[in-house]
Amino acid sequence: MSAYPDASFLCSLYRLQRNSYEAVNYHKSMSSRLCVSSLLLLEFRQSIRFQMWLFALDRRGFAKTEGMAM
Repeated sequence: MSAYPDASFLCSLYRLQRNSYEAVNYHKSMSSRLCVSSLLLLEFRQSIRFQMWLFALDRRGFAKTEGMAM
């Protein structure tokens, strides 16, 4: 059985957050590769764009440079 991550798990791997340490350790302990679908990548990109939009409004979310790096 394959386990697919969600966008928040990918964000924890690419950006330092409260749960990044746990996400990285879980990823390292996995016996199989991380399964990523095109739909998941679309969701991840959209969440990053939304966070950049929030930052532009009132400084919540990610700065544009950080979002583009992710």
